[in-house]
Amino acid sequence: MSHGRDNDTLFCGPNKAVVDAIKAQFMHKWECRDLGEPNEFLRMRITCKGRAIHLDQCAYLQKVVECCGMLNAKSASTPLPAGYYAAKNTEPVDVDLRSRFQMVIGSLLYLMLGTRPDIAFAVTHLLL
Repeated sequence: MSHGRDNDTLFCGPNKAVVDAIKAQFMHKWECRDLGEPNEFLRMRITCKGRAIHLDQCAYLQKVVECCGMLNAKSASTPLPAGYYAAKNTEPVDVDLRSRFQMVIGSLLYLMLGTRPDIAFAVTHLLL
């Protein structure tokens, strides 16, 4: 695996020789440099154990939690309680609260697409 921070390019695969050959062709055509083994890519931490590659976004999620002032929030075993239905807002729109909600949902969508497909139902349900 190798990457380039300037254009966020990552080469990986089960056959190192094939990956290296493709990377060499790419580097021959495009001006770039090999920065070695990656430890982060698109806000995803990369760890390799043997032939397994693990991705997580713990640092990104920590920043989102801090930004939203939710450091002391309680965790839950499920992202959305069974039978949850959002009540319609009948109050005047709080612009700051709406902006905060949009930022949180956008961050959760990014997490969902990157490393947490298990929260997809809950996140998309909150968009309705």
